[in-house]
Amino acid sequence: MDEILKQILSELKDLKSDVSGLKNDVSSLKAGQDRLESDVSGLKAGQERIETKVDNLTLELRSNFKFTNDKLEEHKKVFTVV
Repeated sequence: MDEILKQILSELKDLKSDVSGLKNDVSSLKAGQDRLESDVSGLKAGQERIETKVDNLTLELRSNFKFTNDKLEEHKKVFTVV
């Protein structure tokens, strides 16, 4: 009877260590998930900044293109008169 009780206690200790290991693994996974979520948030913020810069650049280029076309039209008229 004592031997069976010792065996059960031994198995319970093994089971506790296994559960403790699983808890540590879950904690590591949760920390990894938190880091991943943080990285994704950073990537989203970076993407938004890039989109804003591209939009601003597009507007600036459009404005410059219109200015250049207007100047070309003025020069064309001057050459026509000459």
